[in-house]
Amino acid sequence: MPFSILSLELIKLSISSNLNLQRPSHRQLLNSILSRVFSRFDASFVYSKKGVRKSWREEKCAPAEYLNFLDFLARVCKTELVPGASSARNNLILTYLNYLMDFKNSSLREHVTKILSKNLVDISASLKFLLFNSFQEVAKNAQQTLLKLVNACDSPLSSKTASIELLRKSKILSDSAGLVYLLIFDLESQARKENIPKDKLAGNWLLDICEKLEEDLENGDLVTDVNIICEHRNQFAIFSQFVYFAFFFSNLPSCATSKPHYGLLAGLEALLPYLRDAHPQMKETLINTLFKICAKANDFAIPVVNASSPEGFLPESDVSKDFDSFKLDGRRIASDSTELAQLLLVMCWRITKSVSILMGSMCAVLDAEIKYYTKCMEYFVKQLTQGRHRGAFELAATGFTELCQEVRKRASKEPHFSGLLDEWLDDCLAILKDEEKVKRLCNTRRSAGLPFMFVAICSADVGRRSKPLLMKTMMEIFPLAEDLADEEVACHARNILRALFRESNFGENVLQNAEKAMVMSIAGFADKTWALRNTSAMMYSTLSSRIFGVKKTDDEQKISSSEFFSRFPVLQKALMDNLGLVFFFCKQQRQKTFDPKTMKNRK
Repeated sequence: MPFSILSLELIKLSISSNLNLQRPSHRQLLNSILSRVFSRFDASFVYSKKGVRKSWREEKCAPAEYLNFLDFLARVCKTELVPGASSARNNLILTYLNYLMDFKNSSLREHVTKILSKNLVDISASLKFLLFNSFQEVAKNAQQTLLKLVNACDSPLSSKTASIELLRKSKILSDSAGLVYLLIFDLESQARKENIPKDKLAGNWLLDICEKLEEDLENGDLVTDVNIICEHRNQFAIFSQFVYFAFFFSNLPSCATSKPHYGLLAGLEALLPYLRDAHPQMKETLINTLFKICAKANDFAIPVVNASSPEGFLPESDVSKDFDSFKLDGRRIASDSTELAQLLLVMCWRITKSVSILMGSMCAVLDAEIKYYTKCMEYFVKQLTQGRHRGAFELAATGFTELCQEVRKRASKEPHFSGLLDEWLDDCLAILKDEEKVKRLCNTRRSAGLPFMFVAICSADVGRRSKPLLMKTMMEIFPLAEDLADEEVACHARNILRALFRESNFGENVLQNAEKAMVMSIAGFADKTWALRNTSAMMYSTLSSRIFGVKKTDDEQKISSSEFFSRFPVLQKALMDNLGLVFFFCKQQRQKTFDPKTMKNRK
């Protein structure tokens, strides 16, 4: 049955008065109601054309009233989609636009197309502006709405060259995501308009980006025009120039002529998923090109993220006095070395982030051969064992985890992949047994990325009942953790065990070694070196949470000591022996050395 005139007026009023709902529950309720309203609006338009009885002719809506409502809704979308609006407001307006373009009735669709075509320039400009919104949900919705707009209207195509050049020239950190969304919009729209397969088009665009990025990394292409620099007020925009100057005059040969581009690297990340169905010959070309680009970009970032103190790292330069003539913002000058070091770290961290994501996913997407998986493993092992910046090695761990899981999937289909993870685990364990390699590990920061490396390999066991990689790791790491002859190796081994016990994906499989680890951590409280005492205390805390769970309230039933020690008899014997030693020393009026061991666990 058609809507009544009063109903449409009430709907208009509710749309106008609820554009800025802030509570998620209210927005969810409104979206649920609007979904039903527009569904009925679409279905009831057919009945509004049919003849109606005179008794309710004045009450029910005619087709003209339906079309006037669409005009009202389009006008609201055009006027309310403005820069600076709240995230809730933008999402609601984007929802209205999607409803407009989702009508199934042909007459409604024709009218919507006519309306949107008249306002196409304004609406598309507003949507493209939303691609740079700081809220990723808004930016992603704006991109999807833009793609629908391409289908609904005869939207002019954006230029691929212009999109890539914008990515190439962008030096503002917050602009990269928006420019990537714009690049993907250009790809989707061109593929649909020209009827070109997306994988073929994405492959060509990716090669173009790699070519430009390689050119910049090799030639440097330093921008030294102060007038160009001063056109940008954002501190990140001009910061890159200072870094180029510093690296150009520094003793870092791998960075002397380099020019990093966040946008181009982010563009490679966005285009990669489109290449799953590419031609095998194209995939071979792409993976070779990507490896080459990733190696060069990584060489640029390594001196910073692998420095002993990446948070305060600055390259030595003879032109530091020239920085005084530039301003990072309206208040401070570039001689503030702390701010410059922070910005330098952000830049190199973003390069490492992009390289890690590409390395972790390119082999799976491009169906790479086993040699490329090995190359990716070597990169991740180097990054995880030498990196000092937490953000860098955590992202490397994420990429390595994805790589290991992909190897496990391919091992179930291709026999020559079956022993690859075992070889990688043996190579990682060999690092702890090599004195020269151990010296290069990070003995602070909780062993940095080393524990993440073993967790990533063992995570490939998720879904397998026997957990062979996890069991092998535990069997090899425990003797190293118990051997106090080499304290540095023992610290690394205990940090690895702590990471394995913390990983929730391993479930109950790690608890069979929890008793042994608890005894070892308690014994480590009395060690002579602070490093072992510290890592033992952290492992004790992790094991307590793993065994007892979260802290229980007073109303909950707690486990009794007899029941607990019936599960862990070795731990009971160790605690009783230590308590006996404490009693003996107290009786002899000697100094106590076991204060931490006498702490009662109240969980």
